[in-house]
Amino acid sequence: MMIKRNKVAIIGAGIAGLSCATALEKSGFQVTLFEKSRGVSGRLSTRVRENWQCDHGAQYFTARDPLFNVEVERWVNAHVAQLWQPSLKVFDGENFLPKEDEKKSQTLRYVGYPQNSAPAKWLAKSLNVLTEHTVNSIHQQANQWQVNSKEHGLHPQSFDFLILSQPAPQAAMLLNSTQSTLASVCNAVLMQPCFALMLHTNQAINCQFDGLFINTGLLSWVARDSSKPGRSQRQIESKSNSCSDNNHLETWVLHATSQWSKRHVENEKNLVAQEMLSEFTKILQCDASIKANGM
Repeated sequence: MMIKRNKVAIIGAGIAGLSCATALEKSGFQVTLFEKSRGVSGRLSTRVRENWQCDHGAQYFTARDPLFNVEVERWVNAHVAQLWQPSLKVFDGENFLPKEDEKKSQTLRYVGYPQNSAPAKWLAKSLNVLTEHTVNSIHQQANQWQVNSKEHGLHPQSFDFLILSQPAPQAAMLLNSTQSTLASVCNAVLMQPCFALMLHTNQAINCQFDGLFINTGLLSWVARDSSKPGRSQRQIESKSNSCSDNNHLETWVLHATSQWSKRHVENEKNLVAQEMLSEFTKILQCDASIKANGM
């Protein structure tokens, strides 16, 4: 006798959607993930360019929950995550201060290896993920969910259950055409923007930290992305089979505060980048000739 497997559609293949799908598959469900981008990972995404890369979304993750600790250990054993032990400082507008309670808290910070998207890609290998499927409508018929995407139209398979694993505004757009009370919940969520600027420098920046929490001004965080495991210039070049005579190239990521980002969200990107870069060089008192390679 064949046991019927309930079919589940998950919209969004970030780490939450992929983790949910993994757990459901282990419990006997048949899961299909729909992802609008060309690849998985969501906010753990990494921008890749020739000979350099940068984690422009989530910078690292911690594991305080026992269950998540077990999962992170799986990732480490699979060589898709490693411990990142950065030198961290806090900038108060005048001084670079040690991060309070850093030693007492013994916080462990992990990153994907060799890029933050690696754990998501590893999870996706054993799952049915449909990329470049921008779901633009959902509806229920005879207790079955139907999914329609912009690129491929109506998906031929119907589903017993539907899970939305995406930012609230995107979920709200899909839920507004249904009778679900979750639509009002999603519509009430206020999302805050955050500009991210990626810098690939032609020189090493002389400073005493790899990550800086900033308590004043338009920036909230800056990090030497190339200090993370697997990100050094030499390692990236060896993977691409290219050579360089300059072993001092670095990659940095700058995050603006949500308040400043909100005020400038309609501004031209190059102007936003220059303001962020100017603030960065002012804080570090470094060479203002550093150029931004991407945003």
